[in-house]
Amino acid sequence: MSQLTNDTVPLLNNGRPYYDIDPIGLCLYYEGWAQSESILMLNLKVIPPAICDKLLEAYYNFAMLNGLKSLYSSKGELLPSSERSGLDQPFYLVPPTILANSIGATNLNYAINKYNINNIISVKLIDWDNLGMLVKPRLSSRGLYPEPFNFEIMYDQFIKNSFE
Repeated sequence: MSQLTNDTVPLLNNGRPYYDIDPIGLCLYYEGWAQSESILMLNLKVIPPAICDKLLEAYYNFAMLNGLKSLYSSKGELLPSSERSGLDQPFYLVPPTILANSIGATNLNYAINKYNINNIISVKLIDWDNLGMLVKPRLSSRGLYPEPFNFEIMYDQFIKNSFE
């Protein structure tokens, strides 16, 4: 990859003025994802915290209505991932439009990035029993380019591109 600069960042990210090599977010469903070598991720770091909270709440509510309860035992404990891997639940297939509509946004494209699976060095799964980690995380510019990173400009751009 070429060096990340103010000039190269928009070229790497469909014209958006940021690039995040350390995203935190939700992997989204899209047609043909299983055959693709890419994932779509809604990067929660580039969404204003109050909107991010509402979005996660909406996603949780959507998941509860669409099979999330089946991931837990009768005692309320999260089933092991080996047992859950065979469960095919509708909330696994949430497309970006459902998330956008759930919070009144026109779209969430400003915060959605495509990542080539072959370029991903490491992944950490934040499982359902740790979903609270995503709510009000410590604000960090780690992995965000260009440097120094201006969250206020990025949040304003998200609102402009997602709610107007």
